[in-house]
Amino acid sequence: MTANHPSEPRRDIRLRDTVAYRLILTMNRMVKPFMEEHSRRLKLTLSEWRVINALAASPMSSGEEIARSLNMEKMTVSRSLRSLEKAKRVSHRKDPENLKRNQWQLTDQGWDLFDTLAPTALEHQDNFLSRLTARERETLSRLLGKLVE
Repeated sequence: MTANHPSEPRRDIRLRDTVAYRLILTMNRMVKPFMEEHSRRLKLTLSEWRVINALAASPMSSGEEIARSLNMEKMTVSRSLRSLEKAKRVSHRKDPENLKRNQWQLTDQGWDLFDTLAPTALEHQDNFLSRLTARERETLSRLLGKLVE
């Protein structure tokens, strides 16, 4: 038995028109040029960059707290932390209130990387959003903030 696959797209399912699809596409288009420019040279993955951002915003966080704040899988965060630790970009200590938990923080090398890349990331974002008016950017930021809070 063979499946019937029409050569024309289905008219009843328009996933490309959904907010989710457009958000994913937007994020990929915004992040891809930045990561292509820096990831190979700095040996840094997108997940690692996200973890660095989370630790810059909230030092001494556990892996679980980082995963929750970024809405990422714990295993992905754990691998990123181990890779960043191996590169001497993060370090950890035992949580004095729960010795089973590690508290992670950026090292001096991690902070240097963040301080170098953060302005460039913001510049990439500004370039990407340059098609929007200031008012549209403000509205977009407010609406996205409402969705993620």
